[in-house]
Amino acid sequence: MAAPVPDITLLRRSCAPCTLRQFCQHVGLPQRTPGSALGKPFGVNRGDSLFRAGDQHGRVYAVRTGAMKTVAVTADGEEHVLGFHLPGELLGLDSLATGVHCAEAVALADTQLCEFPVQGILSRSASSPELGARMLQVLGSSALGCRVHVDLLLRRQADERVAMFLYDLLLRLGRRDGQPSLTLPMSREDVGRYLGLALETVSRSLTRLQEDALIEVSGRSVRVLDEDRLRGVAMLPDTPSGSPLERQA
Repeated sequence: MAAPVPDITLLRRSCAPCTLRQFCQHVGLPQRTPGSALGKPFGVNRGDSLFRAGDQHGRVYAVRTGAMKTVAVTADGEEHVLGFHLPGELLGLDSLATGVHCAEAVALADTQLCEFPVQGILSRSASSPELGARMLQVLGSSALGCRVHVDLLLRRQADERVAMFLYDLLLRLGRRDGQPSLTLPMSREDVGRYLGLALETVSRSLTRLQEDALIEVSGRSVRVLDEDRLRGVAMLPDTPSGSPLERQA
C-alpha cells in the first residue's frame, strides 16, 4: 500500500518558523516531494531517541512539530537535561565540531523533523553568501541558548530560575502565536533536571508564582498573567537590549 501523501499546506505552515527554511524550496515542487532535496522530513515517536552520545551522523535536525530534549547521563545513571528544542529550532549542532554527538536527543512527544546533511548545508552556504550568513546566525543562536542555560543555573533562588525558564518559553512558544499562554511539552521532572532543582522545588515555585498572580497553572498549561512582574522575579533587565532572552526571540 502506498504511503499517504503529506499535506503540502500543512507542511509549509509547519516550516514557517524554521531557522533553516531558506534551505528548502517547497514552492513548485511536485506533490509527492513536499520536502526539498536538502531537507528530508521524518518522524520520531514519543520517548524514542533520535541520536545518542557517541553517534556519528553528519546531520543536523530542525523540529517541525512536537519537541525534543537533549540529555547527558552520568556514570551513576543520573540524567541531566541540557536543552529543549521546540518547533522551528535546531538540534545536533554539537556534532559539527567533532562529527560525534555529545548528548542523547529524546522526543518529548510525537515529533516531526527534517534532517539536513552537513555537507549539503556547507556546499550551499559556500555558493550563497546569504545562506552562509544565515548559518552564522544559527550558530550564534545556539551559543546564546547555552548562555541562557548558564544564566538560569547561576540564579540562586528557585523562583528566579523557574520564572526565567517560563519567560524564555513565552518568547519561544507563546509569543510566536501571539498568546500569553503555553503548553509545556516537558514534565516537571525534566524542568527540574534542566534547572538543577528537585521536582518538589519546581512545584512549590510554580505554586508561589500562581499565588502571587503572576501565572495560572493547570496541568502542563501555563498562562502568564503579569509578564512584567514575571520578568522582575526572573531578575531580567527592563531594557530588551540587556537580556539575552530578548535578543534570541
